[in-house]
Amino acid sequence: MPDNRQTSGLEDVLNAAQKVKGAAKIGKAIANIAKGAAAGGLAGAAAEAVKSFKKELAIVAVTLLALPILFIALLPTVIFGGLDPPDTGEQPILNDNPQIVENISTINNTIGQILTEAYTEALEEAESEAAALEYAEVMDTVGGNIAYDANRILCWYCASQDKSVDNISIPHLAAMVTAHKGQLYYYTTHEEPRTITWTDEDGEEQSETVTYTIFTILYAGEEYFPDQLFQLTEGQKELSGYYADNLTIFLYDSYEAAGNGTHGDIGGLIKDDQTPLEEGAFGSPFPGLDWSGLITSTFGKRPYPGVGTGTSNHTGLDIAPGLGTEISAVKGGTVLFVRDSGSSGYGKHLAINHGGGYVTLYAHCSQILVREGEQVTTGQAIAKVGKTGWVTGPHLHIEVIIDGTPVDPLGYLSR
Repeated sequence: MPDNRQTSGLEDVLNAAQKVKGAAKIGKAIANIAKGAAAGGLAGAAAEAVKSFKKELAIVAVTLLALPILFIALLPTVIFGGLDPPDTGEQPILNDNPQIVENISTINNTIGQILTEAYTEALEEAESEAAALEYAEVMDTVGGNIAYDANRILCWYCASQDKSVDNISIPHLAAMVTAHKGQLYYYTTHEEPRTITWTDEDGEEQSETVTYTIFTILYAGEEYFPDQLFQLTEGQKELSGYYADNLTIFLYDSYEAAGNGTHGDIGGLIKDDQTPLEEGAFGSPFPGLDWSGLITSTFGKRPYPGVGTGTSNHTGLDIAPGLGTEISAVKGGTVLFVRDSGSSGYGKHLAINHGGGYVTLYAHCSQILVREGEQVTTGQAIAKVGKTGWVTGPHLHIEVIIDGTPVDPLGYLSR
């Protein structure tokens, strides 16, 4: 039986939305969402909400506090972690953004662990078979780089369950991915002639042509997920696209909220600091590289990345010189903190206090090379470019913060 109280609450929210969208369209949407709720509770309502509103109302919902439940209903259902109030009497996590972001992080880690296991198993099996042959070589095209977009995967997953929403859960998603481990990472073999040489007992060089068996480790690629693992129809692919757009909006709002919290932390941490600002101009985060042509996003208002509509407030500068590129401190100072927010927010990031109220922040790193409290100098390598946290690709997000308030880094950094 559907939860009439929950469905009615969703209708109240949708009725409020009539002030923003056409009444006829809203009325039809309410009917569809109510049918979804009857079939699969709020999880079913969520799927129908996305089908009815796609992404347009989600963008409005970001700015209208009257629509938080509807906005959450427009996100991929698995991140709710359970929509019904637990027996303890606690409230569901419909509007508990930190819990939702934590669920996204759990999904990211779960998928990463499965893919790492799949890669390791394929590599170990290939190496074992190669070891049993006299002439063999393992060519690892993956090289341990387990690259994937967990957010796209969870959107594909939720879209695949639009007819069976009761199945939706992190364990169910994990089981589906685990069942395809052998197809996601695998190896192929082929033979090729090679000439080997050696020196015999008389010191003469000898040669012989032998047949080598080559084991090649391969990744099926991300498109394997929608096409083979989840076997999405064109309609489900479209649905997953709407989920992805709304998730981008939600995560960037959460990302900005996390950023604002970090800025507040920085302001508090340096409040009583009397260290003067080190003399001299700011340096470059990538010494010897003209990074001006590698800027992917500037400071200030911008459309939601990947969506193109609505606006987010970008508090730094994004530079993409390539995954693993060393990042340098742009000015000497003390490492204020080193943090890791997992797959959300800034990911692996650090801040350096330069004195005089000036702090720089370096986010989305793949590796941090310094420790909290460490003294660093201008140009010192402090981290490596990565794609941790909420990102659409590997880059450095760098901020210049004065008394806890971000300013445009282009006015400070050397190119």
